[in-house]
Amino acid sequence: ESEHEALMFYEEALLCDESYVDAHYGKGRSYYNLEQWSDAIECYDRTLKCFSSSSDNVKGIQIGSDTLEVKAFYFKGVCLGYSEKYTDQIKWYADFIQKFPKSDHCKDAWMGTAWAQNSIKKYADALDSCKIAFKILKKRKVTRKPDTGSLNKEEKKLLKLDMKELKSDLEFLYQERGSAFAGLEQYDDAIKDYKKLRPTKDWTWPLYRIIHCLGQLGRTKEQKEYRKKLADLEDDDPMSP
Repeated sequence: ESEHEALMFYEEALLCDESYVDAHYGKGRSYYNLEQWSDAIECYDRTLKCFSSSSDNVKGIQIGSDTLEVKAFYFKGVCLGYSEKYTDQIKWYADFIQKFPKSDHCKDAWMGTAWAQNSIKKYADALDSCKIAFKILKKRKVTRKPDTGSLNKEEKKLLKLDMKELKSDLEFLYQERGSAFAGLEQYDDAIKDYKKLRPTKDWTWPLYRIIHCLGQLGRTKEQKEYRKKLADLEDDDPMSP
């Protein structure tokens, strides 16, 4: 309900000023949160149009470390992916990376590109994209190792959130690189990446993928072991007596 209320607010703001860039972007984010991808894309396009036709002072608007223009450009790419327009997404992210090479979202764009490439079975290209994203993450791991004893409470909280994001990014890349290896029938390498993922009762996908790859390699004994792990995980009911 709050997103629909926000949309009404942005509509009213745009009735007063059609070039109000914050309202176009905010409207896009509301549609994004509602998973109305085509509407979100339209709003992000209007946001970007404001920048292309406005004075330089509009481009100073910031959200975190990125400008509003960068955010709109990036999230349009995300929406293209959710709309299953993978080829368009790949091209859009390539433009994004070239236009905003210093953005923190470049890493996310490479990750999204790998996902899109896997989705259209361009597995070799997906491996290349994963390689670049891993390289960016490696730099982050090296540069973000402060002495935690010198941090205040708020800084430690931010560091914890940062490390959580880093872990999530690594898991995503292991998943996508594993899928690319499997698509190229490099099953041993795929298994190595899938084993780095942590399956849960609600997410058994890594075990299914390992079982599939082991089957392709004819390693039936190991496959049987992982089938048992899968069965144990799926039968694990904390409410059972």
